[in-house]
Amino acid sequence: MEDLTSENEQKITSEENTYEENLSDEYEDCQEIEQESKFGKLKMLLCNVKDNVGYDKKDKKFFIGKFRISRKLTIIILIISVIICAFAACSASAKKKMQQAMQPKDVTVERRTVTKKVTGSSIIEPKDSYSIMSITTGEITSDFISEGDIVEKGDKLYQFDSETPQNSVSTAENALKRAQQNYLDAVKAKSQTSQTNDKNIKSAQIAVERARQGYSDAQKTVGDLNVKSDVSGTVSEVYVKEGDNVGAGTKIASVYNDKYMKLRVPFNETDAQYISAGDGATVTVAGTGTQLWGSVSGVSSASVAVSGHNIVKYVTIEVENPGALTTSDKATAQIGDVACNDAGQFEYINEHSITTETSGKVISVNISKNDSVYNGQSIATLESNSASSSSNTAKLSLDDAVLALEKAVLASDVYSQDSAISNAKLALDDARLGLEKAQKGLDDYTITAPISGMVVTKNSKAGDKIDSSNATTPMCIIYDMSSVQFDLNVDEVDIARVKVGQEVTVKADAISDKEFKGIVEKVSINGVAENGVTNYPVTISITDYGELLPGMNVDAEIVVEKVENVLAVPVSSLNRGNNVYVKGDKTDKTDSAPEGYKTVEVQTGISDDDYIEIKSGLSEGELVRGQEMDTSSDFQEMMQQHMSGEAQSGGAPGGPPNGGGDAPSGAGGPR
Repeated sequence: MEDLTSENEQKITSEENTYEENLSDEYEDCQEIEQESKFGKLKMLLCNVKDNVGYDKKDKKFFIGKFRISRKLTIIILIISVIICAFAACSASAKKKMQQAMQPKDVTVERRTVTKKVTGSSIIEPKDSYSIMSITTGEITSDFISEGDIVEKGDKLYQFDSETPQNSVSTAENALKRAQQNYLDAVKAKSQTSQTNDKNIKSAQIAVERARQGYSDAQKTVGDLNVKSDVSGTVSEVYVKEGDNVGAGTKIASVYNDKYMKLRVPFNETDAQYISAGDGATVTVAGTGTQLWGSVSGVSSASVAVSGHNIVKYVTIEVENPGALTTSDKATAQIGDVACNDAGQFEYINEHSITTETSGKVISVNISKNDSVYNGQSIATLESNSASSSSNTAKLSLDDAVLALEKAVLASDVYSQDSAISNAKLALDDARLGLEKAQKGLDDYTITAPISGMVVTKNSKAGDKIDSSNATTPMCIIYDMSSVQFDLNVDEVDIARVKVGQEVTVKADAISDKEFKGIVEKVSINGVAENGVTNYPVTISITDYGELLPGMNVDAEIVVEKVENVLAVPVSSLNRGNNVYVKGDKTDKTDSAPEGYKTVEVQTGISDDDYIEIKSGLSEGELVRGQEMDTSSDFQEMMQQHMSGEAQSGGAPGGPPNGGGDAPSGAGGPR
């Protein structure tokens, strides 16, 4: 038993010696750890604990400072120390790999397409907008628009209560008539004072009437240049086109009324004698079998021979057109129990030709075949220099005749009569001005569209009253949506490259799946300086704007210059002084390029965000020093692992595990 105990003590003593030797070796290894490591201080702390760590042979316990711990816990602490040292070594290796990965990479000189673009953002606006303001006050009796309506320039928008201004116009018209009559009476009265000049005055009056009639005729000829339809119906044919020269009586178009059609069909002579006007008839349309009810309007008095040696009489039947019949359709008819001998062809009951009243050159045709027209509608416009000239000449002749009449009257007038005529003339002029003013005032009570476009806002409606409290509020707002536009601010460096007519690619955040094409419509020279940089507004117009609406945010891109199949390198490879570092041996001892590279001066062209054109100095395939960082998946994974390791290892390691750090009861203090 004693031998066994002695053997165990020797074994324990041997293990204690081995442990102390291991601690000594661990300490020496720790001395060699690189001090620059992030965890250098922690390692040095562990290495300096040798004096406070050991084995108490008397108590047969390991100790750390004043604490006595078991052998098992000591082994755990040693393992943790070894793991920390290993992690520090791995961390240093990872940092070295990161530094290597961030070194510049060589880039091959190759051919590319380099595109210089001007980009920017803006907000869509209509081509033009107009706020309709009223210059009069009163109650709106009618409005003719709704938001979203399309209006043409001159279309009526609002009508105010115009009873008062209309009365003013009527009063002014009556005043003018009285002034005219007074003037004529004054002139006539003066003419009667001199019997000797009666003949001259009468001749002058006749000349005035003739001149007035000539002027009226000339005005009618001018008015006849606007050819109007004198019937309502459907256009069956248009015989003229723009540029044609026509004379008086030339047929412009044919118009028919297809509400009712007539059918002329043959019946055997023996059957026709029992048919009379007013008889009912059943008409069957050939090809479709559609049956219509009609009425006999006439039976021909003469009999005619047709094919097959049949003797027939033609019966005319009128039917109401259901809407699809034309003169190319045929039909048969049955009257009572009697059927027709053969099919007949439909005809229009009423067909009318519209002709010109005067001669001229056709400058516009306002109708097409199959258009509907109404009585009084303008269907064509003629141009005639002779008609205009005749009208001007007739006006001059009338003025001359009136002047001659006045001279004839003045030649036999006395002072009082001269004064009466002068006063009447002044009164006549005042009456004319009064009528013009009243008419203008009446026109102000009708609000018309100043531009063509879309009504986007309607603030006033029928029944509203316009007064001083709301006169400054627009009655409605009209957008000209024939196109949309926006202004793009272009930097002073790029403005010289932007030209009118250049194509623009436009994208909208609200319509992400579509691109729109615009053109540069205007390049302003009125720049705006801000923060030391001058920008110039460039107006871009979009005709085919689809779903774009005013107020939408858009991004625009103008390709101002583009070169294809040119040598190019990354912009980051170009150094100051227009030189690059090319892979190869240096030829100049003063060359400051990095080791393994030489400095080469290059001539550059245009550049985009990534590449710059090289016009001379480099050859395709050469390697130049770049500034790109390795972003491969392996590198990213290494970065993530390194950052994760740093986060987990931050701070000093904690104390011993729970339950294993307390000194045993009765243990002594430190040595």
